[in-house]
Amino acid sequence: WSPGAGGASVPKTVFRGGAGIFYERFSENTVLTANRFDGTNQLNLLVTANDPDPIRRAAAMQLLAQPIFTLDGVTNVPTAAEILALLPQSNTIRQIDPNLQAPYTMQAALSVDRQLPFQSSVSLFFTTSRTLHVGRLRNINAPVCPLQIDCQNARRPDPTVGSIYQYEASGIRNDNRMFVRFQTRFNPRFTMFANYSLGFSKSDADGFGSFPSYSYDFDGEYGRAGGDTRHSGMVSGNVILPWGITLSPFVNFRTGSPFNITRGGVDLNGDGILNERPTYGELSTTCNERGLTYSFCDIGSSDPNSIIPRNYGKGPSFFNVTMRIGKNFGFGKSAAERTASAGGSGAGGGPVMMGGGRGGPGMGRMGGGGGFGGDNRKPYNLNVNVQIRNLFNNVNFASPVGNMSSSRFGQFTSTAGGWGFGGGGGGAANRVIELQTRFNW
Repeated sequence: WSPGAGGASVPKTVFRGGAGIFYERFSENTVLTANRFDGTNQLNLLVTANDPDPIRRAAAMQLLAQPIFTLDGVTNVPTAAEILALLPQSNTIRQIDPNLQAPYTMQAALSVDRQLPFQSSVSLFFTTSRTLHVGRLRNINAPVCPLQIDCQNARRPDPTVGSIYQYEASGIRNDNRMFVRFQTRFNPRFTMFANYSLGFSKSDADGFGSFPSYSYDFDGEYGRAGGDTRHSGMVSGNVILPWGITLSPFVNFRTGSPFNITRGGVDLNGDGILNERPTYGELSTTCNERGLTYSFCDIGSSDPNSIIPRNYGKGPSFFNVTMRIGKNFGFGKSAAERTASAGGSGAGGGPVMMGGGRGGPGMGRMGGGGGFGGDNRKPYNLNVNVQIRNLFNNVNFASPVGNMSSSRFGQFTSTAGGWGFGGGGGGAANRVIELQTRFNW
C-alpha cells in the first residue's frame, strides 16, 4: 500500500506485508548416518567408567584397564567382540522416528519504506514466526529415572540392547525480530548502508544434532535458542577521496549468543550424553571457587535447588572493523580521445554508435564511442587495493567452555569467526593486511 500514489506525485511511503509456510528437508546426511549406525553396518561402542549400573561399571573398568600406553603406541586394546561379550548394551544405535514429520515454519512479516531527502531512505521490518516439528535426538532406551538423577537401580525399557538415539521432530521454536535499514547516496562521492536487528528467539531443541538433558522430560528445555543474538548490526559505505582514492569501511557488531552450561564428567541419568545441567546453587558455587564474574554466575533470587535452563550462559560480544582502500590507474587513450584525435566531430558517430567494439551488435551503449559525451574509460586499468581486516585488532572470543567439570570452565579457548566482507575472515582474531592488484584490458 502506497499512500498518495497516483497522479504526478511519487509516493514516499510504502507498506508491505506477507505470510507463508516454509518447509524444511530432513537431510540425506541424517538418513545416511542412521543407516551407517544401525547396529550392524558399523558398530558404535560406548564404554564408560561412570555407568550408574554397578555390573556394567565393573565390566567397563575391566575393559578400560586393558590398554597399555607406551611411547611406541597403544597395545592390548579390547576388540569389539570382547567389548560386546562383557557389555552387550554398549552398542549405540541411531534410527529415524517412523512418525517423523518435516519441520515447517509459519511466518508473517510487515515492513514500511520511507523516502528521505538527499537520496536517502529508511526501512522498518518486523517478522514473527513459529516453527513446529523442530528436530532433536533422543535416547529412547535410556534408563528410566523419575528424579533424573541417582539411576543406580534404573533399567532400560529394552534391557537387551544399549542406547538408541532416535531422530525426532518434536521441538518448537518461536522467533520475533525487528530490522531497521538506512541507506543514502548523499552525493556521487559518498554512499552508506546500515542495518540494525533486535531479536528474541526461544526453543526447546536446536536441531537434529541436539539432545535434551533428560530423555523423558522436556519441561526444562524451553529457553533461549542456540544462535539467539539479541542485538546485531552493520555499517558499510564508500567514499571517493581526492585523486580517485576510494575508502570502503565495513563495521560489524553483535551481542553475545547463548551457550549451554553442563555438569560434565558424570552421566547421572545413564543416557550416554554428558549434558546434564547443574542447579543454580552448584553453578554459583563453582563460579565463586574459580573467581568467575560472568553474568550467568549471578543467580540473584533464583532457587538454588532448581536446575538452570538450557543455553543459560551468554557468550562475549563481537566487534570488527574492516577497511578497504583502493585506487584505479588508467592507461591509454579512451574511445572519446581516439575519436577526437581521428578528427571525429563526436556528434554523429555513425559506425561507432551502430555496433562493433565494446558495444556489440545493435545500438551499443549510448555515448559509447562518439556522440552524447563519448566514452572516457581507459582501455587498460590497474586496480590496487589494501584491505585491513580487524582494523583495531580487537580480539573477538567464541563462547567460553561450558563444561563445569573441565579445568577450563569459563575460559576462552578459541576465537570467533564470520567477519570481514561477506562474512569471511575465518577465525583469526588478529589484524590482517592484504594487498590486492588486478589488471583489466
